[in-house]
Amino acid sequence: MESSTIYKRATRAILLMFLFLVTVVTARAQVTVNASLDSLRFFVGNQDGLEIQVTFPSKSRLSLPPLRKGMEIVPNVEVVDIMPADTIVLNEGKQLQVTQRYIITAWDSAFYYLPPMEVMVDTTRYTTSPLAMRVFTVDVDTLHPDVFFPPRGIEELSFEWQDWNTVVWQSAIILLLIPVLVLLYIFNKKGKPISRMVRRKRKVPAHQVAISEIE
Repeated sequence: MESSTIYKRATRAILLMFLFLVTVVTARAQVTVNASLDSLRFFVGNQDGLEIQVTFPSKSRLSLPPLRKGMEIVPNVEVVDIMPADTIVLNEGKQLQVTQRYIITAWDSAFYYLPPMEVMVDTTRYTTSPLAMRVFTVDVDTLHPDVFFPPRGIEELSFEWQDWNTVVWQSAIILLLIPVLVLLYIFNKKGKPISRMVRRKRKVPAHQVAISEIE
């Protein structure tokens, strides 16, 4: 009798453990976390985009990494700006996809390793994949460190007729058409014909006029 009770309790515990594992695996299967960089190589002082995308059940609560402006992700890699999060509804409202974009920069040339970032969905912790980027320095003339050049002035473009001939001809045609259109409008408004037919009297020779008069 006691062995039967122990067997039932053990079976119940195993079933509960199995259901718990299935629930955890199913919940994790519904959550995906990705991280990416716009560019893996850029120069010192330039900006790059860091994007974190999370897909999770719509009834769950999401907590993104606590990054803020001016914060360094790793030494010399700083968050410059944080863009508004973009949310997309998936699977008829059953899932949400949130994309958070950060603008980052680097202040020194090096190969940087960005560690995985933590994302919380309800009480479960998820991590992104690690990222790496290469930052290059700007070439400097080390042979002449004391030579400085002032900023370049504003350059004036030379006049090229081939760049303007089409515009000039089109403008001339439009200027010629304006008076014609004005005249057409005036005549049409007054009800006057635009052109008049003039009947020229046929000139009769003098001998025919004399014969006519004699007759």
